Order: sequence, then structure tokens, then C-alpha cells
Amino acid sequence: MVALSFVSAGSLSRPQSPLRDKQNNKPFFIGISEPRGRQEMLSAHDSVIRAILEVTPVGMLLVDAHGQVVFCNNRACTILAWDGNDLPGQHINALIPDRYRSAHEVSRKGYNKQPEARSMGGNRDLLALTKDGREIPVEVGLSPVSLGGNNYVLVSMLDISDRKRAEDLEAANSRLAHMATHDPLTDLPNRAQLLSILDDALTTASDGNAVTLAFVDLDGFKAVNDQHGHDLGDKLLKAVADILRSLIRRSDFLGRLGGDEFLLVFRGTDAGHGIQKTLKGILRAIKHLRHVEDKEVSITASIGAVTCSAGANISAEVLIKHADQLMYQAKHQGKNRLVAEHISAESIELTKTQRPLAR
Repeated sequence: MVALSFVSAGSLSRPQSPLRDKQNNKPFFIGISEPRGRQEMLSAHDSVIRAILEVTPVGMLLVDAHGQVVFCNNRACTILAWDGNDLPGQHINALIPDRYRSAHEVSRKGYNKQPEARSMGGNRDLLALTKDGREIPVEVGLSPVSLGGNNYVLVSMLDISDRKRAEDLEAANSRLAHMATHDPLTDLPNRAQLLSILDDALTTASDGNAVTLAFVDLDGFKAVNDQHGHDLGDKLLKAVADILRSLIRRSDFLGRLGGDEFLLVFRGTDAGHGIQKTLKGILRAIKHLRHVEDKEVSITASIGAVTCSAGANISAEVLIKHADQLMYQAKHQGKNRLVAEHISAESIELTKTQRPLAR
């Protein structure tokens, strides 16, 4: 290991005693200058090390135990918008936004007691303060070093502004895509997304399996809205969504069509008998939902469920219309009940042409 001597610009009236490596080779200095601006002749070793530090794309700062910057390379000065002659001698807190300085000082002193090579900030975004007052996102690495018998921290710094902008743009696009495919109240897939999910389920259903679509419509929801207002009605819809989520399998899909209408898509079902048990459990759970916050409510559900065998070549829209018609049959039969069918492509086409959707 080679011992280096870093000295801040303008801090000495004459150079410190040079350090030598373990083989007692030629001594060298890094960045030594005197108050009158007279710069000492650099040794060959020093020239190589300075050149390496100056061309590295990473900002490098050397900070002493008191938090004073004693060395900086060109990249650090560029990142932080400081002149290379002005940054040495500054306290490291000059590079920290004011609101974080107290916490940073506590962390810095704690690090000095137990120094180790590590990244700074963990999962938190770190901000550096430039000389012109801008706050920029950075990644920071810390490495303890011993130079000339004194302890320092070598700080490596990357400006990640471009990456953060790209990440922010990606996150914004992701949020927009989510908003386009999900219901804003319940965060469930909306009609467009449900159609895509159902089409995929129908297309990829394997031989011997089936797809079951259940259309759930609440009974008595309008009365709750009229009596207690839309705010409570929204909370009731969220509560129903939570019930539905809790009673289906991880492989099933749940979405909200709008109003008080929900769709459930069950993949890989048999003739629908197991799914009917689940749907009857949903009827019981919704009926037993008696309070939202401190308000008493009384609702039930009517469910129309249609099970379609694999390879039937039926569109998602047609299947939804048929499940909707079955749901209305459940309402006409007294509500709080399930009407289910297992159908073929031929019967669906017949229903579509002979029995238009009623509202």
C-alpha cells in the first residue's frame, strides 16, 4: 500500500514532510500549494496519481475528521459548480441542503467513530447543494483512509440527475398507464382492462379447462347513496371490493365495470361447481356487511355467472353480455342470489341475436 499526503491549497507556509512508501521510495505530494500561490514541483508519482484522479468520471472529495474538504478533483468541482481553488477549505456542510445539515452532522460524527467503506443514504435519495444554490440528486460512496497519520474520508460522488429524470419519466408513464387501466376509486382493473384480461383467458384456456365469468351487481346500493351520501357510498364500494378480493384465488381476476357493478374472471375452472361455492360465499359476505364506519347499511348482491369451455371461440364482450343477462334474472327472481349457466359458443350466438341486452 502506498501512503499519500493530501494537503489543502493555501493551508501551509511550506510543504509537510514527505511520506514514503514501504520500500522507502521517492516521496510525493498531491495538490500542495502555498499562500503566495507558489506551487511545489510535483514528483513523477504525484503527477500520475493526480492525472488519474482528475480524469476519473466520478467526483472525488477528501474530507478530514473535522468535516473540512482538503482535496477535490475536477469532476467534483463540475458536479458541485465550485471553482477548484475555492472548494478546498470549505466545510462539507456547505454541500448539504440546509434542512439536512443537522442530521448530516450527527451522521458524519457517528461515521468517524466507526468508519467503513459503504454507500451513503441506503434506499433514500441524496441531494447535494451546488454553489449556485441548486439541489441535485447524487449517489455517494464513503471510504475511510489514513494519510500521514491522520484519518480522512474519501468521498466518491455521481451526479444521477439524468437517471433520476429518466426514472421519474418512467414512473409518470407507469402511473398514467395504471390510471388508464384501473378504476380510481377501488384501484381495480376497469372495463378496458377487464376485456383484455377476459380475452386473454378465453384465448389461452387449455383443453379440458374452462373460464367462468361472474357479473356482480349490488342490491340496495342506490338507497345507501340517497340516505347517507356519495362519500359513504364510495366507502361501501371499497368495502365490497375488499370482500371480493379476500374470497377469490390469486389466479382469479377482479375488476369494476362502474357504479355498483363488478366482474370476476376465474381461469382453469371445471363445470363451474367449485366457483359456484365461491360465489355463494360472496353473496353471504356482502349480505353480512352491516356497517360502514358508524353508519348502518343493508345491501345484498345479484350474480350472473357463465362458464365457457375452452376453445369455444367466444368474445369477451359477448360473454359479459350473457353474464349481465343472468345477473338480471337473479334480480327478477328475488335478488341476493346466483344464476349460473354452462354454455357453448352456439348458444351464446343465439342469445346475442335473439335476446338483446336489457337495461
